[in-house]
Amino acid sequence: MSKKNIFLFAIIFAFSLVANAEIIASSVIDDNGEWDLGVSDIQFLGAVAGLVPTAGNELMHFNNLSPEFNGTNTITFAGTPLEVGNYVVTIDVGDFNNRPLASFDPATDLGLTAGGNLLAFDSSDTPLPASGTFEEFTYNYTITSDNLFLGQDIGFSITIPNNGTDANVAFDNLNIDFVAAVPEPSIYFLLGILGACIFFKRKKEYHQKIPKQNV
Repeated sequence: MSKKNIFLFAIIFAFSLVANAEIIASSVIDDNGEWDLGVSDIQFLGAVAGLVPTAGNELMHFNNLSPEFNGTNTITFAGTPLEVGNYVVTIDVGDFNNRPLASFDPATDLGLTAGGNLLAFDSSDTPLPASGTFEEFTYNYTITSDNLFLGQDIGFSITIPNNGTDANVAFDNLNIDFVAAVPEPSIYFLLGILGACIFFKRKKEYHQKIPKQNV
């Protein structure tokens, strides 16, 4: 095996340890029993007031005006525990064109949960939608081995406060991507592969130089 091939083998092996992102949980956010609803009235709507569902057939509706239109809605993905790695969560947020956008804080009122506990994110992108449109909110999480909620089922929480204002908001198309943490191959590991390849190469060359004995 040439030195070029040895290094190529080591590089391919190292890259084989890198995990790929995959969607591990999602919801079209329809009235199908997936969500635990704190909102008691007009929980879901079809296409209305400039908004068309971005997934499924319905969208989730909140309004700041009175308690029956606001509160906390949650979903739990049973059997999908929080693990060490990186999570990227996206959800579509819409502004109906018949009223102002409801008041809420994207940093504290929405987010990934584990065991019902709202998790702290590393970064987010939360562009507020224009009237009659949706925008995609994105949250990035890095979960380390010392996280208190490891092993608890993940989920998502949406809270819209009651402030007496006739303003509404829609949510749709929740997706959670995950990349598991994998140990990076150390330089000693790669050197070990290189050393083993060189050893077997020289051993082969040595035996090829020994003349065959006639018997």
